[in-house]
Amino acid sequence: MVHREFALVGWTVERLAFDYETSLLLLPAEASQQGRSCIVVLMGAFQLLQPNGTLLSMAAGPPFGHAGAMLELHRMTIDRFAASEEGNLEILLSEGAAIRASRDRQFESWATHGEVAMLCGPGDGPPWS
Repeated sequence: MVHREFALVGWTVERLAFDYETSLLLLPAEASQQGRSCIVVLMGAFQLLQPNGTLLSMAAGPPFGHAGAMLELHRMTIDRFAASEEGNLEILLSEGAAIRASRDRQFESWATHGEVAMLCGPGDGPPWS
C-alpha cells in the first residue's frame, strides 16, 4: 500500500462546520506560517476515535448526532496527516483522537483544499494528482 504523509504535524483544528458535509479548518501553530491553511471536507461516512477510546461511525451530513463528539476536536493538534493510494485518509490528533475516512465506490468521500489539495472520488487511483 502506497501512502503519503503531509507536513501538517503541529497544526491545530481551528474551526468545524456542519452542513451537508463535515469540514475542519486546520491552521499552523507557528505565527511565521500565518496565511497557510488546509480545509478537510468529509462528504461520506467516516470514523471518529474519541480520546476516551470510543470509536464512532459517522455520516458527514444531517442529522448531526455527531456534532458534540466532533467539537471535542477543536484546538487539538495534528500528530499525523496521511492518505493512501487506495483512498484512505487518516488524521491522528493529540490526546489519542483520530479521524479515518475511506473511498466510497459511488460518490466522493473526502477532499482537502489549501496547503494539501486532494479529492477522493469513486474509482481507482490515488486521491492526489
